[in-house]
Amino acid sequence: MSKKNRDYIFYLEDMAVNLQHAIEYIEGMSFESFCKDSKTQDATVRCLEITGEAAHTIPNEIKLRYPGVEWDDLYAFRIKVAHHYFDIDQSLVWQILKQHVPSTLKELKKIIAAENGKES
Repeated sequence: MSKKNRDYIFYLEDMAVNLQHAIEYIEGMSFESFCKDSKTQDATVRCLEITGEAAHTIPNEIKLRYPGVEWDDLYAFRIKVAHHYFDIDQSLVWQILKQHVPSTLKELKKIIAAENGKES
């Protein structure tokens, strides 16, 4: 399925799945163990990258309806890791994972439920 034929709800679901994966990947980890685990760093950054790309595809009317998600920040982070991959600050990644991802995931689940309810 091409990107332009894909409904925005699927992108919201992609975002939620990837944020859930990121949370699961760091479960029980300390920052120190995260910094020593390049596989977990790579996996979580990839989840954030996918989330940012998916956020970029969400229609503006949906973004305006749900200002509780930092849509532009998600995409900006995706640009940072894709184009400045050599300069990723793992303390920033950790901060995002611990402080922003859980609340963003919670908000996305609410949005998905609300938007799916409109389709009925």
